[in-house]
Amino acid sequence: MTRTTATQWVWAVPSTWLRFIVWLISWPLIAVMFVTVPDCRQSRWKRWFLVTFLTSIAWIGVYSYLMVWMISIIGEFGLGRGGEREGKKAEKKGGDGRDWFTVVYVYSMDQHQFLL
Repeated sequence: MTRTTATQWVWAVPSTWLRFIVWLISWPLIAVMFVTVPDCRQSRWKRWFLVTFLTSIAWIGVYSYLMVWMISIIGEFGLGRGGEREGKKAEKKGGDGRDWFTVVYVYSMDQHQFLL
């Protein structure tokens, strides 16, 4: 028995204003992913699952690099501290995109024990 699920079209504009704002902010990422990562859920791209997997891993690497680089810039110019130091610490501690601001703030206060 095959199960078919309806996938939502990536360009569908949300109806509520809050979801629309989130969609609008994330639109550049959605556009880049749409162009560079084949959607293997569609029948014509089913055999491209390995390319989808590898490009997804590549994008995770790019986003991780950009996150550490942005922390370095914020640490250097925004906080007046060594930017490379902040980025290296965030990389070692495993900071991710959800809590990059917290990582920068805690490191700026030299309160490393709070990141455990």
